[in-house]
Formats: sequence, structure tokens, C-alpha cells
Amino acid sequence: MAPKQTSEKKNNVSFEGVEIPDDLVHNQAVYTHPDPLLRRIRLENPKGQPIHDIKSYFAGKKIIVFYFGSSDEDNTFKSSHKNLTELTIKHGQDLALIYVSGDTKESDMRQSLQQKPWLRMTFHDGSDFAPMSKTPAPAAVSELLRGEDFVSAAEYEDGYVLPREGIDDPIEYSYVRPLSRAALIAHFNALRSPTISIYHLPSHKMINRYARPEEFQKPRLGRSLELWKQGRTTGYTTSDIYSAFKVPMVMGILALIYHFFIHFFGSEYSIPNLIAYFFNEPISSSLTPTGSGPHLTSVLAASSIPAGDVVREAVKSLPTMSTTLAAL
Repeated sequence: MAPKQTSEKKNNVSFEGVEIPDDLVHNQAVYTHPDPLLRRIRLENPKGQPIHDIKSYFAGKKIIVFYFGSSDEDNTFKSSHKNLTELTIKHGQDLALIYVSGDTKESDMRQSLQQKPWLRMTFHDGSDFAPMSKTPAPAAVSELLRGEDFVSAAEYEDGYVLPREGIDDPIEYSYVRPLSRAALIAHFNALRSPTISIYHLPSHKMINRYARPEEFQKPRLGRSLELWKQGRTTGYTTSDIYSAFKVPMVMGILALIYHFFIHFFGSEYSIPNLIAYFFNEPISSSLTPTGSGPHLTSVLAASSIPAGDVVREAVKSLPTMSTTLAAL
């Protein structure tokens, strides 16, 4: 009879033990590791072969990049797939990338992983991706890797207790039930596909749950990698803030210039008055000149250029102005 060991918790109730599958009785290396998360997931190499010794495979690695994806994911990160692949090849001594599939068909997962040297969580874990309002049918033991009893998403949502982040697993050498893909997705709330999360192995902490595509692009990757290796989050840089607010900033500056122009040269140069003049409509009495500069009517009267041509030329210049703003 296979030996039993303590102690898994569910709904804060301590059970007497978890039976070790026959295939793992003499193969503790599959689940022996000080990291409480890594020892609870079952991994395969890029060829789809199970990893039997996680401590040896992850020796020296500091970062795990979790890619929560599926065959129907949006295109947010697809442009970064090449960068992610180069990252795993060039920095394989420091990190590993693990693909966590949200697909219900193994063929879809394999299609997503074609020509990608990424690790993957095993597909054969009985993941329950069905709506929570329905009770999914349990997977047959023959469909589960090594016949293990994987923790389902329904169990996790029902209160299955996982070890705290940031500490070594106190039962490193004891067998514990592994997490299914669905349970891990629920644990990290990675409900959007794709989601990329950065896990720091030495500190046993998720340091970035929702990494951005920009962090994997070459101009930023070196900095991101160094911060992740130190267990630090990348956060937002000055260039990020500028990229997000450059258009509002430019528009604000233009509005300020327009305000001072009207103040010093008169309200007849205001946009409403220009439109009214172009269409030969009477100017509102509330828009009388307030500045000390020459009035629009005086300027146009002294000019040989028709007012309509002035406005048309201004309209023609709008595309050029838009291009200039976009280049800023």
C-alpha cells in the first residue's frame, strides 16, 4: 500500500493525508523543491515530455515568466512572441517561460506552441474550464498525468488553501496535490488571455501579475530583466508617462497659446468668430474684442487675400499639424 503523508488543507480543515500515486512513490524529484508554487505544478519540456526533476531543471534560475494564453487570445502580445522566444534562448540560465493554456483541446494548445521553445503545464490535469454555475464532469484517472488528483478551479474558488508567498515550503519533501491549469489561472486571476506574470523564484513571490508588452521589447528588456532578477517590479518610467500623455500635453499647450493669443490680439480671432465671418454671419455681441491688438475685420479689410481663402488654407494645413503632433 502506498504511504500517506500529511497535510493538505481544504476549507481550512486539515485532512489526515494525501495518497501518493504509484508512479511517484519512488520519484520524489517531481515534487521536491523549496518553492511552494513550483512544486505544485506539473511541467513538460518544449517537446511535451514530463520534467521529472524540477530542482535540477530550475537550478540557478531566478525568474519564471508565466504566459497564460489560449488559441483565441487577442493580438496584444503576439508581436512579442519573438522577443519572448529570444529571451528564453539568450537568458535560459536565469529564467524559464511556462505556458499555461486555457484551451479545452490539446490540439489547440499544441498549435499555439508550435516552434516555441517554451515549457508548458501539462494538459492532462482535468482542468475545469466549464462555467462555475455548472458542475464539470470529473476527468477519468486514465486522462490524468500519473493518475494524480489535481486541484480544480472549483476547489480553489471553494476555499482551497495554498501556502503563503514569500516563504520556503515547510513541507518541501512531502507530497502535495498539484494545481491544474484552471486552478492556477484562478489563483492569479489571469482571466484575460493573454496575461503575462513574472514570478521571482528566490523570494517565492509574484512580482508582476500583469506585465506589459513594452517590457519585453529590446529597448526595455535589459532593464526589465535586471530588475526582475533582483525581485523588483519594473513599474512605469518617464518615457511611459510621456507616451501616455504626450497628446493631451500638446493639446494643453496649444490651448494655452490660443488663450494668450485671444487675450492680446482680441476675441475677433477666436474660432467662433472666424467661423461666423467665413459664413458671413453676424458676430455675437458677447464676443466683442477685448484685446489691444488689431481687429480681424481691420486686418482682412487691409489685406488683398479673401477671407474664404484664409480659412481654406488653414483647413488644408490641419493634416500637416496632425502629422507633426503624432511625431512628437
